[in-house]
Formats: sequence, structure tokens, C-alpha cells
Amino acid sequence: MEELLYSEAITYEDCGVLGGRTVLEQGAVYEIREDAEPIDLLGTLIREVQNKYQTGKHIYPYCRIALAIVHMDGTFILAYVDEDDIGKDTFSYYKSPQAGMGISSTDYTEIESWFFANDVQVYDILQQIDDKIFKVVGYKTPKDKEKYGHSYDVFRCLDIRGVCNLKQADSCDDFHNYKKYDMGEDFYIEAYDDEVTGTREYWLGRYFMEEKYLILASDVDDDALGLFDDNGNLLIDDHIAERICRLTDPHEYIFIDNDYNLSMTGLRMDGDE
Repeated sequence: MEELLYSEAITYEDCGVLGGRTVLEQGAVYEIREDAEPIDLLGTLIREVQNKYQTGKHIYPYCRIALAIVHMDGTFILAYVDEDDIGKDTFSYYKSPQAGMGISSTDYTEIESWFFANDVQVYDILQQIDDKIFKVVGYKTPKDKEKYGHSYDVFRCLDIRGVCNLKQADSCDDFHNYKKYDMGEDFYIEAYDDEVTGTREYWLGRYFMEEKYLILASDVDDDALGLFDDNGNLLIDDHIAERICRLTDPHEYIFIDNDYNLSMTGLRMDGDE
């Protein structure tokens, strides 16, 4: 099948994600009937992905799912289900603003921003390559041990986005307004005022490890905008996800579970007995 030459194929990275939380086969091609619309394809695929969740055919349980189609003009549509939709054969959808005629200058990373805002756990992105033909996009991130430490790192930790529950574990107002919060799986956030710099520092660590990483230094009087949601829970972005990865073993697959808790499952690696 010869693809149209309207533009080069896009990748997960073009859309702001790594392809580590995907459920469809990369490069798979789908053709819809003449009387069907792209949203019909997304509905069919959503049901397929839900079935994988309900039958446990995935490395970890999930219920917040999003599938996207990028049209030839650069616009996109998203189909989405969450915990309230599972088993109901229903989904919601979103259409990006209409672009002008021809090739669009749409910033594809708006897709990732939508995933982040809706705490999506697994996803997939398809690109329209002909009027009724759609192809699951691929990824361009190299499996580079020197860059990532291990070839699996791009998949097991770095593609986490969204809310993570926090539980206050310690507090000492008289000592630099000190606070400590548990994230789960032995991860924690530590916060205190630095009287020398006049900032409030937030550090990410793990109880059984010496390393910890500064994730934010803000003005003492502000509310750490962008680090926590309205309920005081952590918002994991790329910066934080990368540091979570540095505090894990290669056999740990880190994810946010259906109840927004940071969780881990063991990963069988190449070369394991």
C-alpha cells in the first residue's frame, strides 16, 4: 500500500509522548468502510482496548484510555474513557480546532497536554494516510544504553503523566517549615524553606536510597504552582518522571494505577533466567 506524500509520517514524540504506554501494534493499518467516519474507528478500537483491560491482557491494570487520530490537515480527534465508562460501551470525544486548508501548523504536542490533563494511563495515536486508511504511529526514540542507562527505560518509567496521590508522612513547622509526603513504592517528596536562598525547595527521593533530586525551588510565599493539584497531590511531568526513573531498578515498571497511586510491577528483562 503506497502512502500519500502529503507529509512525513509523525511519531509518538511529535505528539509529546514516548510510546511507552501504548496498546495497539505500532505500524498497524486500519481501513474503514466508505460510509464510516474516523470516530467510528476510534469507537471500535476503544472497545478492543477495554477488552484487554477487562481480561487482564496487559502488563498492568488501567481504565483511563485515550485514542487519537491525526488527520491529513493536522487536526485531530480524541476518544476517551475513564473508570466511569468501563463496561458501559460508551466514550467521550474531543475535536481539535479546525485548521486552514492544506497542511496544518498544528502543534501535535497538544495531544500530550490533553493526556496529561485527563490523567490518561494508556493511549495510542493513529495518522490518516488516505481518505479511509489510518496507521498507528511509531516512535523514534533510540534504545540507547548510553543515553537511557537501559533500553527499557523509555518504556518503564518515563511516560508517566498526571496526578499522583500524596500522603503527609512528617511535619515540623519549627524546622524550616519541614514537610514530608509519601508517594508510594517508597518514594517521597521532601519540602523545606532554605533561609540562605530564600526559596522553598522540593526534593524527590526514595527511602532506601541515598540519592534525591531537587524538583522545584520556588519563592517561599508562593504555592508551588504546577507541582500540586487543587487537592495537594503531585502532578508528575517529564521532569519528575525522569527522576523517578533514576531511583528505580531496571526490573521495576512504574505506573499510576486506577486510583491515582504510584505503583510498581516487576518486569522480565532480556537475559533473565
